[in-house]
Amino acid sequence: MFVMVVGMSASGKNAVISRAMSRLEGFTHIVYGDYVVKYAKKLGISGDRDELKRVADLKTFKKIQQRAALSIKFRSLGKNVILNTHAVVYKDGNILPGIPYSILRILKPDMIIVIDANERDIMLRRKRDKTRNRDKDNMETLSVIREATLCAARTMSLLSGAPLRIIKNREGQIDTAVKEFLDAINIATNLNNKRL
Repeated sequence: MFVMVVGMSASGKNAVISRAMSRLEGFTHIVYGDYVVKYAKKLGISGDRDELKRVADLKTFKKIQQRAALSIKFRSLGKNVILNTHAVVYKDGNILPGIPYSILRILKPDMIIVIDANERDIMLRRKRDKTRNRDKDNMETLSVIREATLCAARTMSLLSGAPLRIIKNREGQIDTAVKEFLDAINIATNLNNKRL
């Protein structure tokens, strides 16, 4: 079972996944960005996930994405995996696919989950989080990125045939989002088992 979880920065995706993982047995949590950073370093590009999108050119970024995806897919063979990633990457005023079709074909998710939050909540979370070097986006930019994330997730679902679940992570209601996340995983696991 391969579950791809997407959401924009500060949607609460990491928090929801982390809390859910303590209740999920037999699942491995993989962060796509960790693999991207690893392969970027092999190409001589240093920096954290937040910094990487600012320094890598598009051709190099695509090469890094592909190497990361192949490594993740190999590592996940025969396992239940929660892949934590982004549907889109905002770079220099452009929206790039975080999971382009070539990568989607490698990963072949069984389910896609979007952790979504409104722009106001995202802005507040970004301001509170001093541990990350996030872009300083305004509400209009956040709205564009959010819309692109939802559109990309729907497209990935259509292209892959994987069911899609959109979970709202409202400020102060993370327990509700975690419950919905766990319910979605249980339903997907049951559907996946019936396909066999």
